[in-house]
Amino acid sequence: RIEKSDLSYEYGARRETFEEIGVPLDQIKVIGALSKLYVFASNNLVFPFVGYLDYMPDFILQESEVDQVITVPMDYFLDESVLLTKDLQVKDYTLKDVPYYDLHGHTLWGATAMIFAEWLQIWKNTLAS
Repeated sequence: RIEKSDLSYEYGARRETFEEIGVPLDQIKVIGALSKLYVFASNNLVFPFVGYLDYMPDFILQESEVDQVITVPMDYFLDESVLLTKDLQVKDYTLKDVPYYDLHGHTLWGATAMIFAEWLQIWKNTLAS
């Protein structure tokens, strides 16, 4: 979430990245912003940003918010068979035919998958240029 001390949405995203997985704010090279997304389930408006590092960091997880970090190279997503659908159990509900990315047996779905899909399309369009 954005805090009053955050200078911008971008700064807030960088700060959250540091707090949740330990990547230093000043080492993240921000490429740009993606489309904001309202997430009904959490009643949050998300302002996503894409950034990169020149190295693989030593992740330090805030265990109350992050269970694990899954790293997958972008080339993995050139194979469209990683985008699948399945039924997902969420609390007392079964969501039918939910689109998700299969990350070597891990499921990337929901708002995160929607945000990622936008970045993936930009990345693919850049490759085609």
